[in-house]
Amino acid sequence: AYDTEKDLAPVMLIGTAPMVLATQKDKPYKTMADVLAAAKAKPGGLSYGSPGNGSTSHLSTELFKTQAGVFITHIPYRGSGPMLQDLMAGQVQMSIDNMPSALPLIQAGKITALGVTSEQPAAALPGVPPIASVLPGYVAESWFVLVAPAGTPAAVVNRLSAEVDRILKRPDLIERFKGLG
Repeated sequence: AYDTEKDLAPVMLIGTAPMVLATQKDKPYKTMADVLAAAKAKPGGLSYGSPGNGSTSHLSTELFKTQAGVFITHIPYRGSGPMLQDLMAGQVQMSIDNMPSALPLIQAGKITALGVTSEQPAAALPGVPPIASVLPGYVAESWFVLVAPAGTPAAVVNRLSAEVDRILKRPDLIERFKGLG
């Protein structure tokens, strides 16, 4: 148990990553507009899986539902693995999941990517539009941050920040992160 505001000292934002809205490969939803139309036509008729209650995926999909004015039934899982298995099997119709979890299945053609949660298209998924293209204003990205224990001397925090910043600028690392989404 810890209090993020009292027990941690921010060092730096390492990066952000979009998530991806995906559906079962053989479902009739070929675009984000198709998903929204189906959700509006039959409130509660679609279900979405998340890696668990309170996860980034869960909260991002709830934001999506709120901004779109639709009701889609939430099915929480114990992690992305079981949720993605059920997405492939058609037990849930859609999911907004973290790119590194979903990307290998998308690339293998096992699930279909319909939209990314960033403002701009994601380099790892060329041709997949931002959800904001059909739901203006929708953006939900995962943040990766580095923190230290509260009370860490400022000189240590500053040095750590500078060193991590230097490492994150390496071209090979930038390309690796792009490949992971």
